[in-house]
Amino acid sequence: MAIAYLRVSFISRGKGQSALIAAAYRHRTIMYFEREGTTVDFSKKEGLIHEEFMLPAASPEWVRAITQGSVGQASESFWNFVEASEKQVHAQLAREAIIALPGQLLPSQNIALVREFIETHVLSRGMVADWVYHDEPGNPHIHLMMSLRPLTNEGFGAKTIVICDETGSPKRRVNGQLVRTQWGGNRTDFLEFRNGWFECQNRHLALAGFDLHIDGRSYSEQNLDIVGMVHVGPAASGIVRKAKDASKTDHVRRAELNQHRKDENLQRIIRRPSIVLDIVSSERSVFERKDLENIIRRYSNDNALCSHLSAEILKSPEVLRIDRAPFELNKKNQVLEKFTTKRLIRMEARMAMNSVRLSKLKSHPVQANRMDEICDRHSWLNKEQRTAIRYLVDGQSIAVVVGRAGTGKTSMLKVAAAIWRDAGYTVLGGALAGKAAEGLQNGAHIQSRTLASWQHRWDVGKDRIDSRTVFIVDEAGLVASRQMAAFLQVVKDAGAKIVLVGDAAQLQPIEAGAAFRAIADKVGYVELETILRQREAWMRKASACLATNKTKLALDEYDVHGKIHSCRNKDEALARLIANWDEAKSKGVNSLILAHLRRDVQQLNLLARQKLIDRELIGREFSFESINGPRKIGKGEQLIFLRNDSSLGVKNGTVGQVVSAARNAIVVRISEGGKHREVNVNSKNYNEIDYGYATTIHKSQGVTADRVDVLASSTLDRNLTYVAMTRHTEDLNIYYSKEIFRNKESLGTVLSRNNTKETTLDYDNGPIYMQALRFAQNRGLNLLRAARTLYYDRLSWIADQAKRLQEMGLRLQIIARSLPEREVAITGETLVPGVSEYTKSVSQVVAAQLAGHRALQRDIEMINSSLRKIFKDPESVVKKLEVSSLLAEEDSCRAKLNLLREKPGTLGTLYGQAGLFAGRRARQEREAVLNAAGYLATQISLHLDYRKKLKASLERDEIERRQRMSVEIPYPSEAAQNYLVDAGKLGDEQYAQRHEAYRSLDQGVKAELEAFATAIDRRFGNGAFLGACDRVSIEQKLAKVMAYCTEEQRQYVNNAWSLLRAAQKIESDKLRVKITEMYSIKKSISLSI
Repeated sequence: MAIAYLRVSFISRGKGQSALIAAAYRHRTIMYFEREGTTVDFSKKEGLIHEEFMLPAASPEWVRAITQGSVGQASESFWNFVEASEKQVHAQLAREAIIALPGQLLPSQNIALVREFIETHVLSRGMVADWVYHDEPGNPHIHLMMSLRPLTNEGFGAKTIVICDETGSPKRRVNGQLVRTQWGGNRTDFLEFRNGWFECQNRHLALAGFDLHIDGRSYSEQNLDIVGMVHVGPAASGIVRKAKDASKTDHVRRAELNQHRKDENLQRIIRRPSIVLDIVSSERSVFERKDLENIIRRYSNDNALCSHLSAEILKSPEVLRIDRAPFELNKKNQVLEKFTTKRLIRMEARMAMNSVRLSKLKSHPVQANRMDEICDRHSWLNKEQRTAIRYLVDGQSIAVVVGRAGTGKTSMLKVAAAIWRDAGYTVLGGALAGKAAEGLQNGAHIQSRTLASWQHRWDVGKDRIDSRTVFIVDEAGLVASRQMAAFLQVVKDAGAKIVLVGDAAQLQPIEAGAAFRAIADKVGYVELETILRQREAWMRKASACLATNKTKLALDEYDVHGKIHSCRNKDEALARLIANWDEAKSKGVNSLILAHLRRDVQQLNLLARQKLIDRELIGREFSFESINGPRKIGKGEQLIFLRNDSSLGVKNGTVGQVVSAARNAIVVRISEGGKHREVNVNSKNYNEIDYGYATTIHKSQGVTADRVDVLASSTLDRNLTYVAMTRHTEDLNIYYSKEIFRNKESLGTVLSRNNTKETTLDYDNGPIYMQALRFAQNRGLNLLRAARTLYYDRLSWIADQAKRLQEMGLRLQIIARSLPEREVAITGETLVPGVSEYTKSVSQVVAAQLAGHRALQRDIEMINSSLRKIFKDPESVVKKLEVSSLLAEEDSCRAKLNLLREKPGTLGTLYGQAGLFAGRRARQEREAVLNAAGYLATQISLHLDYRKKLKASLERDEIERRQRMSVEIPYPSEAAQNYLVDAGKLGDEQYAQRHEAYRSLDQGVKAELEAFATAIDRRFGNGAFLGACDRVSIEQKLAKVMAYCTEEQRQYVNNAWSLLRAAQKIESDKLRVKITEMYSIKKSISLSI
């Protein structure tokens, strides 16, 4: 997993260290130490993945000369030179940074990440960088050694430099001395170095498609109630592991301090499990249960405790499940439940709402003639760039540009910035990474910083934007939702204009890019590399109209040229589309079919495929278990990939041709940029594929085809129409049904509409579940499964309300029966209030417990194993048996067990053979398989019975627990409270003294104390506050009964702790005194005898 670890230290002779020995150890090689005349050998050490020795640009010739050869030789020569140059006994020789690498990235991706970071933050400062990549199990990291002196033509320069003021004059102190600082950097430079690493790391994680944000700030800076950990290196770990009785070295003390802090953090999490939710939601937008457990395991290796705490966290009303976990036979393909928080969903909803409001505001106008004059000065601008510039300066408070690298985005922004400056506006730029910000500043001449730097400066009151500011965000597709929401809020409050620029490839559903994609969908965008696609001038003119929201004019152009086809009904529209597509396909034209609705895409795929089968263009078919069900696939098939996968080198929307096929295994040829490559796909490792003759409009973003056929539907709008009508280079045809659109005028009205208003109403007034669906969709989650999850969770909650009312009635009866026992002198106030309302129903809590029940999970594993031994095609058997329904106790599915018991062969292909021509071993195997099928049916039936009984037991336990939680504990009177305080001060061995004081109390106070103790027993259980002598142990004991308590309710118990414990001590004293008296009587009787 990715962790935020970066430690910087000095390699110094004063600490007995050597730069050369350190380099030899890190490079795992042999080096000669010239200063001492010895050879150091670390070549037997393992773990080295990659090594590089990097020099800054324009380095002197002498340093290039001594660093010739391999990386190890260059490192040896350079650090020997450093050792010889430093004369002082206690000299600092190098600065070293140890940095943890994200485990989510491949080694090649991590290497690219480190290179970019070093080029931006080390080499750019004139430092030499010697770094190695070590990959220990679970701990990928780099060691980066940096020089401390500047490189000059004569050798090394001074370690300190003089600080100059704004005029370039040296600064001086009051006494006239020059003000100096370390050339290698001060604390401010360190913070820039640290922040630069985390910005660069987050950017590369986003590029790889991970919804993960690593925050380098301390826990206190993030407002997290967790104590920071201390780094424990191998020395400390080894000492603690091998020598328990060793003296207290600094290493051991650090290890002990670290363990103490881990224990402290664990107790904080036990007292308030929501801390884990704060941490995980600060790192990622969508999380799974294992993410919670991974955070808990940072502080405890107790699996039972991790499971318990994660279950408690998921019961929080702040957590929202947005994706259920369907039953999967193959655990590698198991889809885990996905969760988010209501706070994140509301934040994204506000972000979308702000973007829509900004799109409606007219601001920052420019004069059309001045815009044309400035554009004319830059004759190299093409029509596509001019159209994009017109869109940017059109006057909306937000604009979005989508385009790939190399399409002239930076050049286009340079001209747009000149137009804004000419109109008197201030133009500023920002990007996630420092390198991108630098590129924006150098290429477009726009003052730029990293986004984090802008936020910091605004927080301290510097460089704040106003209504005369245009702010440009580059690489916007990599900006996380929180940061994007913050910038939109600042822009909205200041009345400024914001321009978001992103890569079209980043419109794929990678989770970190959800903010940019969501905003682009809401407000529309201009896309580079679209207008110049079309060969015909009239098509380019129509594309320009689409880019400027003149959809009807674009439709008119295509209608004049006979490209819009009216059909009587939808069936005719489908038939004509497929016929024309097939004709073009037969001529070798690269064609693409587009539709908006998934069901239309599925129908078009089947029709197109049948045409190819009729023409015998698809070879022998084999079954492939895809995520959408079994698909018949043969050689010549066109497929689309539905999920990013770096190991295969495919992305969501990649299209390829099948060159060979077998059962659940295919080879697909992918053509990109004139190059061809083949990938091997196995359904066990990757099953997110489908037919690729037709695709959704969303999937077509960034795709180019010679010919495009579009099926129009009533769900289209101007943004979708713009994408659909700009994918072609030579020909485009649109087909519509008169049953849906009365005429072409109606077609133009629908295809040119702006759905922004509808979306705004959904965000402003819609329920949290509509927002949750958009949240899930923006992250590329299965929208249908998310909708079902949210719908059934809500339906289950509604259905359980009647049961909750019955439970409340039962609690009221119990409370009513207990009233006579409480006719004592009390103040009428409540010490610990009862809990009567819960955010989760009984059935929802029980369902969560069943989902994590280990015995049930073992049963499912047994079912999986047995199915594989009985059937050759167990996946299809799972679908026919509807195992998910069986495991959910649907009685209507139980009859299917009879098929498994009596006729298993009707469900799938059995192992072994039967009949006259079967061999003896085959018949024996078939007989064993039939017996196993009957046994499996019995086991599944027993599993269902056990699950039913377990569910009933869990429901009883939960109802009983809620009945306990409903009991209120009254506040004791002053007299009773005084006695409880005094009694609590006496130890357990002083029980007789405490009981004697109890006997002398007034009868009314005694009755009150008995009622008080009875209420405590009914609420928390007999002796709940006894036994363990420390609060932590008792808190763990009470964890179950306190599971659903809010922070306020827990605080009630914390405040009343001593009184509750003292009251149960008094009741325990009574029993102890009675036992002592009985023993004394028995002893006296035996003596008298």
